[in-house]
Amino acid sequence: MRKDSNPAIRSAACTAALCLLFGAVLGVACARLVFLMRLIGREWDPGMLLDFRGDGMSFAGGCAGFTAGICLAAKVCRRDVRQVLDAWTVPGCMLVAAGWIAYYFTGGFGVGDFLGEDFPPLFALTVQDYYGDVCLAVFTLEALTALGVAVWALISAKKKKTDRLFARAVVLLCSAQLFWEMMVSSWIQMFVFCVHLEQVLCGVVLLALIVTWCVKAKKPGPAIVTALMMGLNALMQFVQDKPYYFTAVLPKGIPVLVIVRIVFAVTAVVTAAMGMIAAKRVSRAS
Repeated sequence: MRKDSNPAIRSAACTAALCLLFGAVLGVACARLVFLMRLIGREWDPGMLLDFRGDGMSFAGGCAGFTAGICLAAKVCRRDVRQVLDAWTVPGCMLVAAGWIAYYFTGGFGVGDFLGEDFPPLFALTVQDYYGDVCLAVFTLEALTALGVAVWALISAKKKKTDRLFARAVVLLCSAQLFWEMMVSSWIQMFVFCVHLEQVLCGVVLLALIVTWCVKAKKPGPAIVTALMMGLNALMQFVQDKPYYFTAVLPKGIPVLVIVRIVFAVTAVVTAAMGMIAAKRVSRAS
């Protein structure tokens, strides 16, 4: 029997296989568990834990679970967790892009607001809802965003700028999702609040990453700005839900929806910038 001349390749293949296995299992489990968060404050029965329908999963939860699976596989194979995560940056972004497309075709999610009766259908950018109305295909824009981040990661890798590549990609994806999620017409009610759960989860991830980096770099500026952006984002959700409370301070002649989405876009861009600055500072400090 010929002796294996390249054990490194075999080790990498074993790690990749375990990443897929653990990622699939934990991804499905976390997707379901996070989805059940939207039932807080309402009645539910234990049987819901095993209800794995297309509309019973959380996309953000699935991504978090898959990431946890990669980390677990790296630990089992005794590989550096950050290096394994960085190696998964580009394929991970491509999986996210494919996931957004599948999210629509399996459950009808990722559809935006009604665009108008006379709005012309545009290939891949609009879809028809149950009633035949033309709506914005937000899932396509989310998929294109993930592919754009994958291209950015490839360029960064070629320039040898791979430090915390996976985490920086997560910052870009979550920041973009702060905006895209508000374009989606679906929301849930938790207690007395109407929220987009996926957006809330992205905000939590962003705060956790940026605060951690700022603590390590001992420069709290980006974390403070990010926290302010999250507060402004939450305020805009309240404005969108109950605009009549803010009629005295909102500009006249401009639709509330336009104002809110402009602010959402600004918070997304600023948060992404703060994440990149924090990542750069912690890299210099380490």
